[in-house]
Amino acid sequence: MEKRKGNIYYTTQRGKKTALVFVHGLTSHAGIWQGIVPAFSDHTRICYEIRGHYRSQAKGEYSIEMCVKDLREILDQEKIQKAIFIGQCLGVYIILSFLQKYPKRVEGIVSLGGNYQNSIKNFFPFSLSPFLGIITTFFSLVGTLSRNIHYTIAPMSYQECRRAPEAYLYFRSTLCTLPKTWAQYNKAMLQADYSNVLKKMSVPMLIMVGENDHTFPVRISKAMYHLCGSRGKYLVIIPHEGHSVFIKSPHKVTLHLRRFLDELEKIDNRTRQNSN
Repeated sequence: MEKRKGNIYYTTQRGKKTALVFVHGLTSHAGIWQGIVPAFSDHTRICYEIRGHYRSQAKGEYSIEMCVKDLREILDQEKIQKAIFIGQCLGVYIILSFLQKYPKRVEGIVSLGGNYQNSIKNFFPFSLSPFLGIITTFFSLVGTLSRNIHYTIAPMSYQECRRAPEAYLYFRSTLCTLPKTWAQYNKAMLQADYSNVLKKMSVPMLIMVGENDHTFPVRISKAMYHLCGSRGKYLVIIPHEGHSVFIKSPHKVTLHLRRFLDELEKIDNRTRQNSN
C-alpha cells in the first residue's frame, strides 16, 4: 500500500512478525527493494523514500536528522513500536542515527554496502572541508536546471536497474537526483561519525557487503564489524558482487537476511523462556 506522511512517500505491507524498515541509498528510491521485500511476507514491511528523492519531495532541509524524524513519524503513524532496520549506502547512516536517538525502538540493524563515518575519504586523498560551502552552494544554485531531467527520466524501474551495468546504473540515478539533494546529503555524510554508536550497540547487527564494492569497500564493513559492541554481530562478504548486490542478486541478500531474522527469533524465544 502506498502512503504519505505529509510530503514523505513510503509503502507498507502488513505481516504478523516484527516490522522490517527498508531505507535506500543516495540517488535511489523505495522501489529498489522489489527483489527482496516479497520474500518476507511474514513480516510487516515498510519502504521509506528518503526526502528529496523521487516521490518524497518535501521542502526545506535535507539532512540525516530530518530523515530520522520522518522515520519516527512513519512508525508512529503505522503504530509500530519496534522494528528491524535495513539500510543501504546513505540509508545506513540514517538507521545508525535513528538507533542513536531512539534505541528502544530498534530490534536489529542491517547494513548493506554501508558506512559509518566520513564517506568522502573513500574517494579523495585530501579533505574537501574547506571547499564544502562552495560545492554545496554551487549545486544548490544549478538545481533548477536539472528538474526537467529529474522528472522526465527518473527513476529507472526495478527491472531496468537489474539489466543495467552497475556503472551506468549509478550514473543514471545520480543524473536523476536534484543537485541540492545530492549536495546536502553528501555534506551530511562528510560530517558523520557513528563510531560511538557502533561501540555502544547492544542490538544484533548484520553487515553485508559485496566483495567488489568500490563505493564503500569491504574494509569499511570489516571496520564496522570490529567496532560493533553487540554480541550478536555478523559479517557477510558476498563474492563477485558490487555496491548494487541488492538489485543484481537479490536472492543472495534475501538468503542472509532470512538467516539473520531466524537467529533473532531464536534469541527472542530464549529470552522469553529465561524470563519465565
